[in-house]
Amino acid sequence: MSDEHSVTNWLHALREENNDDAAQKIWNRFQKRLIGVAMRQLGTNNRMTDADDAVNDAFASFCCRYEEGQYPDLNDRDGLWRLLLTMTENKARKQLRRELADKRGAGNVRGDSIFYSPTNADGQGGFDRIASTEPSPEDVLTLKESMEDLMRELTAEESDIAVLRMQAYANTEIAEKTKLSLATVERRLKQIREKWSASTVLEA
Repeated sequence: MSDEHSVTNWLHALREENNDDAAQKIWNRFQKRLIGVAMRQLGTNNRMTDADDAVNDAFASFCCRYEEGQYPDLNDRDGLWRLLLTMTENKARKQLRRELADKRGAGNVRGDSIFYSPTNADGQGGFDRIASTEPSPEDVLTLKESMEDLMRELTAEESDIAVLRMQAYANTEIAEKTKLSLATVERRLKQIREKWSASTVLEA
């Protein structure tokens, strides 16, 4: 079977059957190229983790939208590549603008970046920031209370994934530990970000 037909069949399985295996195959097919695109878009500010986050977010968004019936004319490899390329570039640009704004002290980003500290010079944020930061005792108490409230907004599966992500496990490692496909982990992380972005827990 040609690569073109393979991608077409995967797209059909993803749309009609919500097939995680098909999503995983599409991910495997395009991931490395998309990482390169994201790193070029991020320019001198790029880190592999940033590029990976942009690609993960773009792919999760694509899967959710495609399964919901968006992109009805998408049915081949070239069309899929153009769409993923555009989405990845947009996510990387948005991420870059967000990080630059945070470093200037805006500090209004939510979702995966809700615990980002704009005073931290290394630019680390989101799940990774939670995993590595050394806050003051007051910050620990505030963070603990906020996290308890935020975790209550998640399903049991989402909570397990969020905890692993905050422990600095890579998405592939989370998939192995939870026995879920990588595509499912990516979608769950996107759902967590959306829930936390809409949350009022951290509003002053």
